[in-house]
Amino acid sequence: MKKSFYLAFIAIFAAVGTLGAQSITVTSPYPQMTWNNGTEYTIRWSANGQMDATVRIILRRNGALFRMINDNTPNDGSYDWTIPADIPEGSYVIRVRTNPGQYAGVGGDSNLFHIKPPPTPAIEVYQPHAGDHWLKGQPYVIRWHKNGELHTRVYIELFNQAGTQQVMNIAFRGVADNSGHYSWTVPASVTPGNYRIKVKDYVNQVEDLSDIFEITGAAKFIAITTPEPMTGLCMGQVRRICWASGGLTGNVNLYILTQGGLRLGTIGKYVPIAQGYFDWQVGKYKPEGQSWLGKVGSSMQGGDQLKVNKYYKIKIVHPGEGINFTSSLYLLMNCQ
Repeated sequence: MKKSFYLAFIAIFAAVGTLGAQSITVTSPYPQMTWNNGTEYTIRWSANGQMDATVRIILRRNGALFRMINDNTPNDGSYDWTIPADIPEGSYVIRVRTNPGQYAGVGGDSNLFHIKPPPTPAIEVYQPHAGDHWLKGQPYVIRWHKNGELHTRVYIELFNQAGTQQVMNIAFRGVADNSGHYSWTVPASVTPGNYRIKVKDYVNQVEDLSDIFEITGAAKFIAITTPEPMTGLCMGQVRRICWASGGLTGNVNLYILTQGGLRLGTIGKYVPIAQGYFDWQVGKYKPEGQSWLGKVGSSMQGGDQLKVNKYYKIKIVHPGEGINFTSSLYLLMNCQ
């Protein structure tokens, strides 16, 4: 009798121990994650211990049931859920819980996460910039920002200044990867004048026109080609400034300008234009009105130091012809 009682006690103790070890841990969505209406996501959980083969998945808000996602799905650790459009924006918790059965009541909650409508699809062309001068026969990069659900392909087209009439397709057969950038060499056939560039989603009616810029076929020209606009330049490091030119001989001077275009001073002087580049120790310049201490075609010696985390422009000038070019903005950074 005592032996039977002892064995029964052991069996009950083992059963209770097994039950106590059961748990469900919801691992996705992650804390403070944002999920968008209309998009499919995977709810994930891990189950420990012996329990029933199915679970229910519940969406909770403010500590109460908001919607039953699925009341009977396999307890296999994952469930793909497309968030309905009618679920309002807000903060939620997902609960995974065993269904009524031998091991009912085992469950776990996710961390707080957010549901919101998907971002509005949009394209913003930010290069060429307003007032840029692009030269026939020279390569440039068209750049755009993209937001929301867009096709993987876009049309890229050259339009007149008003943006009302297409002049030509730019991308091959009018279609390019929606990568945010596209390299284009301005054809010699383009008539000099003011233009805009349109980038348009391949399927959706989402598009944008660039600011007005100029295409010129002038026989004499100079233009900075690298670094590219909005590039970060590391203070104290040597950075190569490259340019394209045509119809010009002799030397050029390079100047540093504020973001607003005020000339601060000289960074390079008497540089042969045919060289096509100038190596600048970033941050060094000779203020306006001070004599130049560097040798011909070299970076200046001494001088003042520009400030980090500020935007500047570089201007290249051919003094003999009066032809010049001002770059877009560069950000000076402390990279140490």
